[in-house]
Amino acid sequence: MAGLSLGVDIGGTKTQWMVFDASFNVIAQHYVKTPALPAADWLCWLQQLLSPVLAAYPIQGIGIALPGIFSTEGVLQAVNLPSVHQRITHHELQALWSIPIMLGNDCRLAALAEAKLGAAKHCERVLSIRVGTGLGAGFCWRGVLYQGAHQQSCELGHQGLAAAVLVKWQLPLWSCNCGQLGCVEQYASGRGLLKLFQHFLQHSTEPTLPQWQQAFHRGDNAAKQSLDCWLDCLAALVNQQVLAFDPDCVLLSGGVFASEIQVSALVARIQQRFLTGWALPEFRQAQLLNSSCVGAALMVHQHYALDTTASDASN
Repeated sequence: MAGLSLGVDIGGTKTQWMVFDASFNVIAQHYVKTPALPAADWLCWLQQLLSPVLAAYPIQGIGIALPGIFSTEGVLQAVNLPSVHQRITHHELQALWSIPIMLGNDCRLAALAEAKLGAAKHCERVLSIRVGTGLGAGFCWRGVLYQGAHQQSCELGHQGLAAAVLVKWQLPLWSCNCGQLGCVEQYASGRGLLKLFQHFLQHSTEPTLPQWQQAFHRGDNAAKQSLDCWLDCLAALVNQQVLAFDPDCVLLSGGVFASEIQVSALVARIQQRFLTGWALPEFRQAQLLNSSCVGAALMVHQHYALDTTASDASN
């Protein structure tokens, strides 16, 4: 494949597309609000959204990043897209256009982008962890994304929270949208921080992020406790993954780190909790803007053996 590729990142609130040339210069980009529509209407919306860009540019492949995975039957599992969760299939998406289309998980594709073109492009083994409303990750080895036998790798959010943390903080086993109890995403994500704040406040309603921020700045004990506990939850998870993958570099990203929470505070907690005398990887903050879009296009480039030499994918 030669020519231009289109990367699309479909999130729970917004959808963005970016056109790249073979050297990964950004040719065009745009974003819109993601609608909550019935499955058939949602597919029509997506087709209509991308039709103008496909008509305007000689796109030869589309990569689409989604906040979920496809089941073994090809059905989308994406609780952050409730209107199409378990209602559309891999085949239905691929049938929308006549050019090659590839689909992938948004967090894993962000990892691919950072490993090839971003903060970890000179590292061999890269573990990328994104902490936003939810929790996701991806692992790359020598610039190639590891997907797993069933395209289910690095679903960290649905691993169980470390028992030592549950006991230390006397936390309840919260239920997850996946149907399990005690999934770490319920504690170590952005929403998890707010649930922890609610727990320490002993309130019946979940607070908002601005409410937590205001309380934290006031020096409120429950706000400080929730952050301390949250750092323990996430540090325990990261340490488990470091022992499993033994990466050269761990990349940390996500909207949570745009608030009062500093990456340096998490790294300090990780170091504090890690095995004495064992080697830790280097920790870095992700660099690329729109990394899932970039990774989606990269997936297409790699699959069709198109050379990529990074130029300015962050613009």
